[in-house]
Amino acid sequence: MIESGHSHGAQPVQFQKGISLNAFLSLYGNEDQCCDALFQWRWPNGFLCPHCAHDRCCQLNTRKLQQYNRCHHQTFITAGTIFETTKLPLTVWFQGLYFMTQDKKGASTMPASAASADGGTGQDPVRRCGRDQ
Repeated sequence: MIESGHSHGAQPVQFQKGISLNAFLSLYGNEDQCCDALFQWRWPNGFLCPHCAHDRCCQLNTRKLQQYNRCHHQTFITAGTIFETTKLPLTVWFQGLYFMTQDKKGASTMPASAASADGGTGQDPVRRCGRDQ
């Protein structure tokens, strides 16, 4: 029996309507919003130290680091993600991912200037996401 009304094999998430650009920018329009969202996605049950399993940390604002209170291990919020070594702001990444996911054709619908946002730095978000053109 098909409960969602979609054909067999279709995932309900595939049929979710995207959000408007204005709604997206209200959620992820600045670097702090992007960092907060990434933190929540990575650690929905709270932040645990990979070295000592302690759950208390503080954010060092000067370098956007999390530092554990017990062992003083430090980690960037982007460590272990596709954003790990980027020099681009998270806002650029989030906007690129937004545009890639808003059309069935993905990055192929993006203008070439938007798809290659690296400015010669080798930090091309489209390539990093595995979407070589």
